Amino acid sequence: MATAAAYPASSGLGERVGSGSLSGRASGGTRVPYSLARGRSGQCIMDAPALNKRGSTSMRNWYLVHTKAGKEGSVRDQLGGWLPEVLLPTLKVRVRRWTKLVTTVAPLFPCYLFAELEVERDLARVRYTSGVREVVRGGGEPLVVPFPIVEQLKERCAGGPLELPAKPLHKGDPVTIAGGVLRDFEAVFEQYLSGPQKVAILLSSMTGTPIRVILSASSLVLS
Repeated sequence: MATAAAYPASSGLGERVGSGSLSGRASGGTRVPYSLARGRSGQCIMDAPALNKRGSTSMRNWYLVHTKAGKEGSVRDQLGGWLPEVLLPTLKVRVRRWTKLVTTVAPLFPCYLFAELEVERDLARVRYTSGVREVVRGGGEPLVVPFPIVEQLKERCAGGPLELPAKPLHKGDPVTIAGGVLRDFEAVFEQYLSGPQKVAILLSSMTGTPIRVILSASSLVLS
């Protein structure tokens, strides 16, 4: 019976990885570098092929390692020093810093990474690594991540952090201005102007008549 895999946060990856036909290749190969920046917390449920109980303890398999918040990079570096392979997929995200929105890189699955190990030989050392909370289990046993899922993640992240398309704004959406002299003002989105970079919004005024303002789309966030 298939199990719903509880994958950590974020991006609707379940639709990309969990759907369609997946084919795997032999384990191993060239390590792909992955970068890290501190990300947001949270979890989501991803429909995927069932995670399996560990089976033979003398075989290497991929497992999901649960880390402490913000420790994904540290754990990745520690485990990567002695395990065959460690995978930390990343994602480009927009965050607010001071008076503007900037693009940064965060873990695709905050507080989680993937590690290839032999349970009988490596599990205890992984569990006691600084920054690790636990290796994800089911029924008391570490759960194997199906190899095709790992391969799909590697392929999608081979070119660097994933980029998800920005959600378009619609007329009437409430927005907040994140930068500039109008920072923190709330407004209503009106329309895009000459492509997706410039937008028109409506600000409330003391007279009751909305004021039309043109801004960069990157300075707005949904309220």
